[in-house]
Amino acid sequence: MNSYLIREFVANKKKKMKQIILILGITLGVLASINAQQLPRKGWLGAKIEFQQDTILVKSKPSIIEGCKVTKVIGGTATAILLQENDIIVKIDTNTFKSTNDLQQFITSKVEGDPIKLTIIRNGKIKNLTGKMVGKPRETAQGHEVIYESIPFKDGFLTIIINKPKKTGKMPGLLFIPGYTCSSIDGLSEKHPYGRIVRSYADSGYVVVRVEKSGLGDNQNTVDCSLTNLYDEVACFQAGYQRDRLHPGKS
Repeated sequence: MNSYLIREFVANKKKKMKQIILILGITLGVLASINAQQLPRKGWLGAKIEFQQDTILVKSKPSIIEGCKVTKVIGGTATAILLQENDIIVKIDTNTFKSTNDLQQFITSKVEGDPIKLTIIRNGKIKNLTGKMVGKPRETAQGHEVIYESIPFKDGFLTIIINKPKKTGKMPGLLFIPGYTCSSIDGLSEKHPYGRIVRSYADSGYVVVRVEKSGLGDNQNTVDCSLTNLYDEVACFQAGYQRDRLHPGKS
């Protein structure tokens, strides 16, 4: 391929990508009703933990223990099953762990309402804590509604989060596209830059739509975000855009 053809190929690729981004970035029409089903929340331990491998007294005998020590209880499942600071989690159901990441991955493989059993060491004694998995609280806002729904995507489902003014009739809308990092757009605080943008537009009368990237948040059966490319991300946003076009009442 000569240099002219190469330049033409690159130019066409850039032009096509700009068209895709332009389509995704245009202002959406209006949303009149939102009825799609929301996905269950993924499991949330609700505690800060650190991996520990140490010799401690268990039933008055020295024992080598591997597990995750609870340094702080925040809420979620930890509060529901009465987990305490300094508890050492040595097993969840029948699973042991070699790192905090192993434990967190197992927790997020569960969804809210799933039964769970933790085997812990507390004050040198082995205890079992049982209950149900709890997910993180969904976003709320004072000046507008925050609505969670889902859309089919390849072999799974994506989460869509919609900030909608508390009024009826036709409203302008926009599709919010975050940056390139694999970070969830769920649970944005009022101080988070994305959160400030989303809430500002919603409070000004816009319906703001966010689409969770593949493998993040409560998405089901989607590829890990770190394994995707730009075209995969564009496909996620296109799916969200197409879903919104199906809402009745749009111009």
